[in-house]
Amino acid sequence: NSVDKKTPSSPDLMPLNARTWEVGIRTEPSPLLAATLAAFHSDVRNDIFSSLNYGATENANAIRRGVELALKSKPSEFIELHGSATYTDAHFDGGQFDGRRQVLVPEWQLTAGVSIHPAKGWTWTIEDQFVTGQVRLVDLQNQLPRNEYNVVNTRLSYTWKQLTAFVAVNNLLDRLYEQAPSSDRISRPNIVPAYSPAPGRNFRAGLTLNF
Repeated sequence: NSVDKKTPSSPDLMPLNARTWEVGIRTEPSPLLAATLAAFHSDVRNDIFSSLNYGATENANAIRRGVELALKSKPSEFIELHGSATYTDAHFDGGQFDGRRQVLVPEWQLTAGVSIHPAKGWTWTIEDQFVTGQVRLVDLQNQLPRNEYNVVNTRLSYTWKQLTAFVAVNNLLDRLYEQAPSSDRISRPNIVPAYSPAPGRNFRAGLTLNF
């Protein structure tokens, strides 16, 4: 039985067990280029997911595998560039959803950014993130169009000794998008998107003390 009475689950729910391996290579031939390339594979037994039974949790086997590439460059002491690309294939392995992509796991995640150091202690970073191929929650048959979004964030910080003060703006361009797309099942087997927008442009500020 479910511990949370509002979230039903199978009485035979088993604990998740995963075996994961990862192999990679890292190189930094010069300040102009640093690169990391990695591949990973997870064999997941008894993965826990929300089923079509109105949010009930159940078990299913799954495979998650992919590759990650990260690049960095420092063309001068004032500028740093960074970017990354991650491809993930996450799908059910057996059962009624065999071969279907798992929900919420993006197929591709791409980031690119620049950090500028205009003066000692100061850092201004702006980063663009693109996500695509994200299956909506509960869309286990992969019937709906997959979610994608593009969002820009920025951060300005000043560091003095062990103290760092910062201000940040998330969703700088005030885009309408979803980070955790969901769906509703009106009547079997029909399913429709249920929109849950992420916050619009928002601001953060804070202090960090490193000991």
